[in-house]
Amino acid sequence: MKSFWMLLLLLCIHAQTGCASTKLDNLTYEEAVEIYRAASHFENYRCIHLAADDNYQPIKAAKPIAIEIDEVLYLKIDGRVHELTRTTVSETEASYVNSTDKLEAGYSIVRRFNYSEYGESDDRHVNLWVKTPDKKKAFKTFGDRCGL
Repeated sequence: MKSFWMLLLLLCIHAQTGCASTKLDNLTYEEAVEIYRAASHFENYRCIHLAADDNYQPIKAAKPIAIEIDEVLYLKIDGRVHELTRTTVSETEASYVNSTDKLEAGYSIVRRFNYSEYGESDDRHVNLWVKTPDKKKAFKTFGDRCGL
């Protein structure tokens, strides 16, 4: 019985420390844009990142795992939506941070294709990474209709 209480105590301590996993939950565009608009922002740019296989093809019935709106990246971890602010950006890479939640993320674009008629959006193959205090994990994503 004593070991049961010790295990329970350890589980409670672990839960209170806020140890974040790096498993990304599904996130809808509506969830992300609602948070973005609540801060009186209006989106110009967006990119929806779908979970992908090793060839960057969306996994069957894939749902978004990351959503980028302007200079903000939204991730859902352990059922909670996190907002990360862009710290660096180039033509092929971007990095984000949320100091409060101790999260970092970023991506590099492997390939762009399927450009819109006027070149204001495209689809892309992306290497996404997420770093928590405990670990760093990489994901392959399909960036769906990234742009205006």
